[in-house]
Amino acid sequence: MHSATPYAQKKTNAPKIYSPMIKFTFNIHEYLKGNGTTNITANISIECTEQNWEQCNQPNKQDAIEQANKWLSQETNRWWETRESIIFLQEDTNPNSEITGETTSPNYKFLPWLGEYATTREYLYSDKDGFSVLSDRNRVWLPSTATTKDASGTNEMQFMLGNKPANLHPQQSATGSSTFQTDISLSDLKMRINAITNLISQNADTKEYEECLRAKAWRERIPWSPYSLTLSIQSGLAKGAIIDSTLTGEHQHYRIYFFSGTNKNLFEIVLKDDNSNPYDGYYRTVKTTRPLAAGDYSVVYHLMNGILIHCIGSPIDAYTDTPTANWTIRATAPTGTLHEAFFDPVAMGAAVGANNANGALTPATFPTTNAADAEIRRVDWTSKTAKIEIANPPASLANHHIDFIALDGSIALQLDFDDATTADAGVVRAFSWNVCDQPWNAGDKLMLRISESPSDLAGVIRQPSCPSDSSQTPTPTPIGTPTPIAMTTPPPSHRIQAPN
Repeated sequence: MHSATPYAQKKTNAPKIYSPMIKFTFNIHEYLKGNGTTNITANISIECTEQNWEQCNQPNKQDAIEQANKWLSQETNRWWETRESIIFLQEDTNPNSEITGETTSPNYKFLPWLGEYATTREYLYSDKDGFSVLSDRNRVWLPSTATTKDASGTNEMQFMLGNKPANLHPQQSATGSSTFQTDISLSDLKMRINAITNLISQNADTKEYEECLRAKAWRERIPWSPYSLTLSIQSGLAKGAIIDSTLTGEHQHYRIYFFSGTNKNLFEIVLKDDNSNPYDGYYRTVKTTRPLAAGDYSVVYHLMNGILIHCIGSPIDAYTDTPTANWTIRATAPTGTLHEAFFDPVAMGAAVGANNANGALTPATFPTTNAADAEIRRVDWTSKTAKIEIANPPASLANHHIDFIALDGSIALQLDFDDATTADAGVVRAFSWNVCDQPWNAGDKLMLRISESPSDLAGVIRQPSCPSDSSQTPTPTPIGTPTPIAMTTPPPSHRIQAPN
């Protein structure tokens, strides 16, 4: 850089107000992209905030220049200005010739907006800054930090592109020498620029593609720190139960939302809008995909700029390297519940059910007052009998029942342990009930809940023994004899009696 000087520019929307600005003059050694003259003038303005509103809005040109001088003088050791650097500039589309004396020309540019030029806490706003030395988001000023040798032994300059340093100045070692973070060489930077240029040229007719590349690069260089969030819901609610709903908007594109992690399939994210314009607001709603058994479910929540759909490939939910948040969704069971589990039956020979090797029966274990936890080993239906095998069953199963909850939240089947026929084999006790009609099919998604029974549950409604197949065929009636009322199989009850 050749020089840095203060100047003022009249605001186009308030002609009696002047903005302090800094003008930089650079001597150009090489163009990494584009071409132009051997010297360039660039400027940068100061972000106006509530904290510095008076400083960046001056009543006349002279006061604005004085304020710009103050910002310049606050950094007595602007070491990056004296070094060779990589500078990313943009065309100045509206230079103010009345104030600056400049005219629109190929050698008049400006530094893309970064934030404050000043580096003292008095003027810092958020985590923005006026130099790429500190910028997390948009590094456009890369000062040289060292010279190293490449693989061929040729000297190669290095430029700062790494994490934010502790302060603007180089760290001082015990010997007084300066150390810098050096992340990228000139040759590597050229390769990156050429690669992006080639990608853009291959998709020159797609504006969205270029915007996507810009957003992707911005996202990849931000140091992400996912936040944590815990949400609660009652267990056993029907599929589609709402866990969280947020009104969002003021975006050019609908944002991309998805979950990753082992529990991702238990939840879905739905966008709802009453029109096709995302900018005026839409709802992002998180719903369940099935009734949840009691427990904590961890998922990684991802939120991405909608423009990224144009360049990061498919499937979009494979792009999981920049998580937004770690969510814990806590499902809480009703009072009196002993255990809840997912039950996804499959065909098991003549039976339809699940065990620890077939289908899903999770979690199978639950604590009791016994020395060992109880474990549901198997749940199935076959030959008009429903059976549940439990290892180390608790004595407290008396006065308890089990509900099988369907996707819509309804109770598909209810069995009372007090009505069961039992058979013991070692530590395993089998409970069985007459269930004439098959209560579930292979591929169903159910949830089971063992809970305390109301005092009037047992024996109130009992299902008799299932009729034999022959009872389903009426006996032929002689001609002239009144036709008897045909017997039909009684409808299955949710409350089932033990077999006789």
